[in-house]
Amino acid sequence: MLTRNLLKQTLICFIVFFTFFLSACKESREKMIEKIIAGEAKLFGTVSPQLNDSLAKSVFDSYMNYADSYSQDSMSAEYLFKAADLSLGMKNPEKSIELLQRITVEYPEHFKTPMAAFMIGFVYETGLNDKEKAKVHYKQFVEKYPDDKLAGAAQASYEQIESGLSDEELIQMFERQQDTTVSGAM
Repeated sequence: MLTRNLLKQTLICFIVFFTFFLSACKESREKMIEKIIAGEAKLFGTVSPQLNDSLAKSVFDSYMNYADSYSQDSMSAEYLFKAADLSLGMKNPEKSIELLQRITVEYPEHFKTPMAAFMIGFVYETGLNDKEKAKVHYKQFVEKYPDDKLAGAAQASYEQIESGLSDEELIQMFERQQDTTVSGAM
């Protein structure tokens, strides 16, 4: 009888403790989201052309804390993508690439994964000026996501890098083609 009562009390204590634990976790998650929303409102609510570095770092840290704490939550992929974008704004393309790669590995089925894969090539090309790595990632993108809306852009970027033409040379070539097309139509 004594053992049965002790077992019953232990079970009740465990249930109460577990309930408090779950509610504390939920509040923590909700508080993290509230902190992110408030930080984004401050950061993106200003009209200033300059990024407030300390505020950007705070929002970045909030994104990362959430993604690390709730890695199974689909919002984590969203926050990692936002953190990668913010990293670019804070002039840290290496960190941006690291986070974009994390999305492609940890969230392969997430709807932002193709865009993250494309952005890896884009950041290598424009943020780090590493044309060879950009080319590799654009090619991988086209092979892995041939039907994605960004496949054409990835293919065009790959071909531009492969051709060796600068942006200016490409614009001049396009303008010449336009002039030829217009004069040929007359």
